[in-house]
Amino acid sequence: SECPFQLLYVSTIEPYKHHYQVIDAVAKVRAEGFPVVLKLIGGANPTDANRLKKKIQNIDPLGHFVKYLGFNTHEELLLEYCKADVFIFASSCETFGQILLEGMASGLPIVCSNHRPMPDILGDAGVYFDPENTDSITSAIRKLIESPELRAKNAIMAFDQAQKYSWSLCTAETFSFLSQVLYEYKQKKYDSL
Repeated sequence: SECPFQLLYVSTIEPYKHHYQVIDAVAKVRAEGFPVVLKLIGGANPTDANRLKKKIQNIDPLGHFVKYLGFNTHEELLLEYCKADVFIFASSCETFGQILLEGMASGLPIVCSNHRPMPDILGDAGVYFDPENTDSITSAIRKLIESPELRAKNAIMAFDQAQKYSWSLCTAETFSFLSQVLYEYKQKKYDSL
């Protein structure tokens, strides 16, 4: 019996998130003989949700390898992160990839969009792809599946990279900056006396 390789994509369902290309890429990877399963989690307006469900029905009519779970509670989401083998993030337009950062903090290896700011956030800790190119996504997924060493290395690097975005670090750096500004202000004030 095959033990499926679980990919997790957490994101609202919107065109610039490229769910259709990810679904097509997963179908290609499966056609190459890899037992891959894709779970999609995220809210959607009714039109986008129906469109996605039709896409899944066309690609995987029996529901064997693409599952759309819709919106999940925080607790349900944590459980899905634990079950997953790889996190995928295929957005082509973000101001800051908060969901990508969550994936990094989960300790999962990541296949990720090569559009900025994702590489700025993930750094060298991921395998990148063009989110508008199914073959590029397929290749990135295959690369991680075929290399347990790369998965392990990238998972650790992504987790470490995520720690740079902690609130405690942000707070410390902010107060340090404010202290420096205050110090410089006082220096100028005393120098002018």
